[in-house]
Amino acid sequence: MRELIERILNTAQVHGANYADVRVVRRQSQSIVVKNGNVEALSIAEDQGFGVRVIAGGAWGFAASSLLAASEADRVAALAVQIARASSTVKSRDLDIGPGIPVTGRYCTPVEIDPFGVPIERKIALLLAADEAMRKV
Repeated sequence: MRELIERILNTAQVHGANYADVRVVRRQSQSIVVKNGNVEALSIAEDQGFGVRVIAGGAWGFAASSLLAASEADRVAALAVQIARASSTVKSRDLDIGPGIPVTGRYCTPVEIDPFGVPIERKIALLLAADEAMRKV
């Protein structure tokens, strides 16, 4: 992943960005729908993507993709610069955010119990019990 991020930053610079940052996101989700004692839907999804924000020509540009591949990284970085240059044609003044300080970070939502570690069967049993209790009210 680090190589892909460095590639994106380098491509943006080669295309004329004097500032660039990249955000990579990976997300998991689960959804269970219970109605009238029946499981109506169950979905498990995982998605990922990245966004590139640049300054070129004194204006911001942004582009994103859900495909984490070298060719897509190049395309998206170049597109972000192209968008910044297009934005620069209507700016009232140059954007200056000062000197950039490289930052790397990672965030995971803190939880007491990892919901993805709980078996689906246990989640369904809990939801069916809650559904039954609600129908008694």
